[in-house]
Amino acid sequence: MQQKKLIQNYKNFLPLLLLGIFSFLINYHYGFIGIMPLDNTVLYNGGYRVLNGYIPFSDYWLVTGPLLDYLNAFFFYLMGVSWKTFIIHSSIFNLLFSFANYFLFLKLGQSAKYSFFLFDINCFIILSNRWYAICRPSFNIFYDISILLVCIRR
Repeated sequence: MQQKKLIQNYKNFLPLLLLGIFSFLINYHYGFIGIMPLDNTVLYNGGYRVLNGYIPFSDYWLVTGPLLDYLNAFFFYLMGVSWKTFIIHSSIFNLLFSFANYFLFLKLGQSAKYSFFLFDINCFIILSNRWYAICRPSFNIFYDISILLVCIRR
């Protein structure tokens, strides 16, 4: 009886462990392949500026809200100012996003296997495409809506 309970706990925990490792590592891997100068440098420099005492909107101009600059400054404070820290920061948030989507799919009534598979495919398709940087905003919106419609219909 105890062994069956232990096996059931591992079956519940294993998809989360695999999903967490996969979502962190795929983002970490592709984060070092290229840079988008208009997006990445603005966020990177914003975190560096906040870390050095600058105040958003009064000391420098922002194209995004100040939340990302403060988050980057927090991670830079903990781990030092480097591109690796910037990628670890985004990988951690990708991990949190993965778990949120996994639990969303479960809440919508999907099985654990289907939710795990669906989100892994979602991460792989979006993050592994070379043209991701070109069509990212519109592609994400339509792709996420289609994923949600598939989940709702099942």
